[in-house]
Amino acid sequence: MQVEQDRDRCKLEFIRRVINVLTDSRLRLTQKLDHSLALILKKISARQGSIMLLDKDHNQLQILAATKKDIIGKSQPIDRRAISGYVFESGQPLLIEDINKDPRFKPAAARSKNYRTDSLLCVPLISQRQDVIGVINASDRLDDTSFSQNDLGLLIDFAAYLSPLVENSYLLHKLKEEREKYKSLAQELELKQKELMITYTERSELVQMVVHDFKSPISAVISNLDLLKYMGLREDQEPIVNTAMDGAEKLLEMINEFLEVAKLDQWQEDKGKLEPVALAPIVRQEVEGIEPIARAKGIDIQITNKEDVLVLGEPTLLSHLLQNLLSNAVKYTPQEGKVRVFWEVKTGKRRTDRHDRIVKLCVQDNGPGVPDDLKKVIFNRFTRAKSHKNIQGTGIGLFICSRIANLLGGKIWVEDVRDAQAKGSCFCVTLYALENGHAR
Repeated sequence: MQVEQDRDRCKLEFIRRVINVLTDSRLRLTQKLDHSLALILKKISARQGSIMLLDKDHNQLQILAATKKDIIGKSQPIDRRAISGYVFESGQPLLIEDINKDPRFKPAAARSKNYRTDSLLCVPLISQRQDVIGVINASDRLDDTSFSQNDLGLLIDFAAYLSPLVENSYLLHKLKEEREKYKSLAQELELKQKELMITYTERSELVQMVVHDFKSPISAVISNLDLLKYMGLREDQEPIVNTAMDGAEKLLEMINEFLEVAKLDQWQEDKGKLEPVALAPIVRQEVEGIEPIARAKGIDIQITNKEDVLVLGEPTLLSHLLQNLLSNAVKYTPQEGKVRVFWEVKTGKRRTDRHDRIVKLCVQDNGPGVPDDLKKVIFNRFTRAKSHKNIQGTGIGLFICSRIANLLGGKIWVEDVRDAQAKGSCFCVTLYALENGHAR
């Protein structure tokens, strides 16, 4: 556990350094990307690499940062026979151990003799709207060996964190090109992004800053963007402002989710203790909190249990768990749908169970369901179904639920609704029950 925590801290420290570069107003966009690329390549022990972003005007990938300075600014067509074009079109990360043995791409002879090895990595940069906006390439591992799955995983993690920052940096670049009309807006967005990201690794400061300093200013940014749209925009300006609006709203959502993750980390570091907690009042409280959103969609939320149960837990953790599960259920349930919350007490059968009674707490919806191939990975960070692109989300909520379930000593999973007349998903969490499963 300590090794994982140390690794996470190192990753956060690295991300903070890249964030400082990407939010430095003194640097041009190409300089930001060039410095960020150098940090990333050093982290994964690669000699060479590049960052390519989509040039929408010409439908090409433009090289904005590269270790080979003579290719910066050049563009290439989006061609699936080229590695970058393949990853851009497929949206899938790629690890190639030997380019000579991969028939999907152009012959290796076409590659420059400056490459020392035939192994390489290529990872897509995915926007807040789940569109691919570019790719990161890495080649020539320092020890001249092939890249590993671990190297690919590191680059995927970095891309997931960096994509919204790269996109926002690119957005700021475009806003500045609109000259004086959007100058004040660009400066404010840049400032708020920098204030947030610089404090990313400072968990205690993050909690205080998010609560007291960030939500109101970001709301003000959103309001001003909405005002700009109301005042009227040219056709070519509207996509830029819409992207800014989406980014600000996404940032507000990320604040809340990162706040939850920070609180979980802090609770774990402080070695928080579990205690007997009545489950029913917390369920009712969280259902009441989500009901206004549910009513707006005509969704009926039902709590089917009448008896309370005493569980081994912590009120705040249980509240966060239910908030995320209920929010997820309401988000994916269609208009006039139903969400059901229920629990049952069972006898523990595993030798590792610390108590004789187990509570199975479930939140059931009648949404589109979770594909079988995602059921085991849906609780991983940033995992979302491709078929749900139109539904806003970051892929953090269920990851938070998984963290909480582990902290409570239980497990979490998703199963299909077992009803011939309905479809949907049922997210289940196990908790330990006390006092023979019932509260006094």
